[in-house]
Amino acid sequence: MSIFLFCEDIGAKPLPVLPGGFNPHTGEGAPLSEIGVWVQEALDLIEFANGGADTCWGKIRADLGHEKPFGLEYIAIGNEEIGDGFFERYPYFHQAIREKYPEIKIINSAGPFAVGEGYEAAYMTHLERSKAVGLACYAPMLCNVGYVNWKPDMLWFDNHRILKTPNYYVQKLFMEHQGTQEIAFEMAGLDEVIPLIEKDRLIGEIAIAGNDVAGSVWDVSVTDAEGGVAEHIPDFNVDTDNAEHILTKTDCGHFVLEFSFRRRAGRKGLKISFGRTDEKNYLQWEFGGWDNWDCNVNSVENGRGSVISHRIFHVEDKEYRLRLEVDGCHIRTWVNGEKYNDTVYRLPELEELYVAASKDGESGRTIVKAVNLTGEAKRVLVRLDGDAKRKARAVCLKGHGLGEENTFEEPDKIVPVEEVLAISGNEAEYVFEAHSFTVLEFV
Repeated sequence: MSIFLFCEDIGAKPLPVLPGGFNPHTGEGAPLSEIGVWVQEALDLIEFANGGADTCWGKIRADLGHEKPFGLEYIAIGNEEIGDGFFERYPYFHQAIREKYPEIKIINSAGPFAVGEGYEAAYMTHLERSKAVGLACYAPMLCNVGYVNWKPDMLWFDNHRILKTPNYYVQKLFMEHQGTQEIAFEMAGLDEVIPLIEKDRLIGEIAIAGNDVAGSVWDVSVTDAEGGVAEHIPDFNVDTDNAEHILTKTDCGHFVLEFSFRRRAGRKGLKISFGRTDEKNYLQWEFGGWDNWDCNVNSVENGRGSVISHRIFHVEDKEYRLRLEVDGCHIRTWVNGEKYNDTVYRLPELEELYVAASKDGESGRTIVKAVNLTGEAKRVLVRLDGDAKRKARAVCLKGHGLGEENTFEEPDKIVPVEEVLAISGNEAEYVFEAHSFTVLEFV
């Protein structure tokens, strides 16, 4: 009830996310013979939200003081729930909801990464341009400053104040400036693709650390696959202090790391780092990562990590033979002889400007959204087709360093700034500042 009232108070549409009867973190799931109970809870929730007072759950809502239905439109099944266990159970939910409530839009679950078998503003321009994406969400949304778990939250609050982050304003600008139809556009002189790093081989330190586990590592070798020379490393133990064991440093572009591992205590696995040039730049194979449900290859650039290959794996208290092969930027991993990751470390690239354009059929507005992720301002002449425009304006988040943020002491340090643009016929010149997000509107 409280989430529906909260959404009603702030003018938002509720989107309840229900469990799909499967826990991807432990691999446990409700038996299929009992999945009907879980499905019925989803149906009961919809009836509670939308049913009339003459229905069982609609009457309960009315008796609680809200006789009018909430008008629920969406429901999601599963939260980052991936794997065969979830996909085996999901159809039961889908079929039952479709049959009883065909008007409800059902949102399926996907993995937490943009890679792997489970399948924030430049990205959104591409979401807007995609014909396949109907909705996008931001999470986590709210955080009490006294109970911090992580730090990409959109809104921060204490008992007396609320703090809006730049991410909040990005989401708000995208929401408030939407067209009803996409507009094709062309860019001239802004087609350069900027490589952020230059690497053709992943050389550097190789290290192994426990990930909140204690265990034994033995029969370790690092082989220069180009020269055929193997370096044998003494056996060692990993402990829950997560201290790293530096194995070697290689300048070989093609090498193979092999070793055996057995966990004695703890519930995760190992972190195998390679290609490390300093503390903020390296690759890492997470064997039993996160909540012991991942077999990932991650890239860490300037301290910021991203997943480039994801597989599901749950480490148990038994012996494993692990193999990592790196050939140039081609990375492969094996667990007990079975290949788990096979990916290429691609050089990150940056476009000069990320753009989406649309038109609002009701108001006649032409809307251009642009994100400049580079450290240089871009002076651009915007030329529109069609009838001459009478006026133009820009709303922009700009002029701040990447490390700056809003605080309770300076809550309005980074906020959108609006300005009127000079327009001649169908042309207007605008400077997209470095590290900025801008919405241009023409009427």
